[in-house]
Amino acid sequence: MVVLLAAAGLVINHLRTSHDATKDVGKCVTLSGSKDDVKTKRVDCSTAGSYYVAKAGAAETCTDVTDTDKNYGGTYDEITVQRSGSSAKMCLVPQLVEGSCYAEDLNDLTYQSIDCSDPDAYIRVDQIIEEYDATCPDTSTGGLTYDTPARTYCISQPE
Repeated sequence: MVVLLAAAGLVINHLRTSHDATKDVGKCVTLSGSKDDVKTKRVDCSTAGSYYVAKAGAAETCTDVTDTDKNYGGTYDEITVQRSGSSAKMCLVPQLVEGSCYAEDLNDLTYQSIDCSDPDAYIRVDQIIEEYDATCPDTSTGGLTYDTPARTYCISQPE
């Protein structure tokens, strides 16, 4: 009986501590819940409203990318995920879609595209270049660049 209880205790302790947010680095997730109780779900990176996990860990810091001569530095979306008494920080990059428009102010945990004719449309993604600090075409008004992942979103104002 004592052996069974000890084994059950080991299994429960493993389940409590087995979530490792670093396993999501380099993958994409969607977010649900509230900002105080965020839940993540690993998804294909082509999933609308998903985020690329750039960095993760209990002591991770989400330092924004510095502006360059060509582009604006990207800002990581930062969340803290709680699992069984422990927490981990995740630094996220929204998986924007080429040709889509997005609002400036987002109040929930998703980053969904909106119709480009919507008055709330703030940016349009003209092109996505999988390089840090890439040169955007002249048709774009600017670029938003990330070093992790190495990506530049070429953006303009919606028409």
